[in-house]
Amino acid sequence: MANTLSREAETHAASLIDAGKVDRTSPWSFSTEDEDRILGDPPNWGEYGKWHLGRVPGADLKTKAAYKYPYGKSGKV
Repeated sequence: MANTLSREAETHAASLIDAGKVDRTSPWSFSTEDEDRILGDPPNWGEYGKWHLGRVPGADLKTKAAYKYPYGKSGKV
C-alpha cells in the first residue's frame, strides 16, 4: 500500500514557509539524532508527525516507522 500525504504536516510546512522559517543555506540531512530531538522525551508523536509529509497506512502512529519524508528540523523547513 502506498504512503499517504499528511495534511497536518503539509499545513505545518506551509505555515513555516509563510513565516519565513526557511533554511536555504544548510545542506540537507536528517539523522536519528534529528528524529529523536523532534520526538522529545517523553515522546510527542503529534509533534513528530508534523515534521513528516508521509504516513504509512495502518502503521502504529506511535512508531517512527509510521512516518516518511521528513521536511525540516530545528523549527525550519
